[in-house]
Amino acid sequence: MSYCILQVGRDVADTGGGRVIIETSSYMRKLGHEVTILSDVYVPAADAEGIHVIVAPFGPKLKEWRPKGKVLRTVRHFTQILFFTAWATAYIIRNSKNDCVVINHNLEVLTGDVLVFHNVFSAEYRDCKHGFIRKNIRWFNPVFSLRILRERFMLAFSKRRIITAVSRATRDEVRTFTRDHDDLRYINNGVNTSEFYPTSSQISEIENVMVEHAKAFIMLFVGHEYEGKGLRFAIEALALMPNNVRLIVLGGRGSSQSKYKKIAKHCDVENRVVFLGTILDTAHYYQLADVLILPSAYETWALVGLEAMACGTPALMTPVGGITEYLVNGKNGLFIDRDPQDIANKVQMLLDDPEQLNRMRLNARETALCHSWDKVAEQYLLLVHEVAKEKARSA
Repeated sequence: MSYCILQVGRDVADTGGGRVIIETSSYMRKLGHEVTILSDVYVPAADAEGIHVIVAPFGPKLKEWRPKGKVLRTVRHFTQILFFTAWATAYIIRNSKNDCVVINHNLEVLTGDVLVFHNVFSAEYRDCKHGFIRKNIRWFNPVFSLRILRERFMLAFSKRRIITAVSRATRDEVRTFTRDHDDLRYINNGVNTSEFYPTSSQISEIENVMVEHAKAFIMLFVGHEYEGKGLRFAIEALALMPNNVRLIVLGGRGSSQSKYKKIAKHCDVENRVVFLGTILDTAHYYQLADVLILPSAYETWALVGLEAMACGTPALMTPVGGITEYLVNGKNGLFIDRDPQDIANKVQMLLDDPEQLNRMRLNARETALCHSWDKVAEQYLLLVHEVAKEKARSA
């Protein structure tokens, strides 16, 4: 049976949620379903596979705008979110067919049949460890206020909608903010192991159980929100490590790169940190790295961890959210604290024990192979079938 499916997500091009939309849409399309993606950016990867992409007016222009200064960057981000929410909600209400199943990722619009939580902003705010003033001053940030109010609005009016999350931990966080849904679901994210894979040089290293200490040991950080993702701790940890350890930083949209360059300079490691900004083709950097480093305060799934593992790169991450559902401490990576000394100690342990590092590389790849996007898409299709059946019954 063929279904009409509309997947909605802002900024599908270079986000974890966007990756979920593209990969699952591709699989659904191959099975013959009519799939449309509603976004505020062009999605060439989806368009090439025959997936219809509807782009919000002004979306690409807003994304291309590079304002100087934190205030203007916040204004741009707020405008992007507010405009897409309003326009896309109106578009769906006016144009979506009655038999079309709308999958609303990250609650980017105020409607939808399946609500997918990639983050729970209310939980992130509730669990924030900052002092009272610093915690609550965030309400003056219009981006934060809009996101959390939109989330609470959708949960308050979520009856007769299916709610799912990207991990068990995220599902449990959602449950604390809604009383109307005992039957909350979760569907873990996957990884494309054909796109993310170890290079021949990595495989050779693994087979020979060899690590050349003379070469640079590369730590890779991938993330946009530097503060929440803990980049400061990774930089400060670098100062406690041997000089041959380097840090490559990818991402940073919405964060101040200059601020963290100053931190690196203050720690006297500015020559050992490379900021490359947002890069769409990250596989090469995962392959280049010895470990992924991510001292996050909050995560729901951390797709970057699985992508690194698919490339045979062990992940050093904090045990938060869904990370604990795929990272096995000492097997395919290590749990770290948001503490420079702890991070430095864990990296030094791997430097001192190359055999353990190479065992982790093999195990990391094996972990990734258990999380294919086809399996993820099949689970979403079960939800689509459930909604379509209910709509047919109500027609």
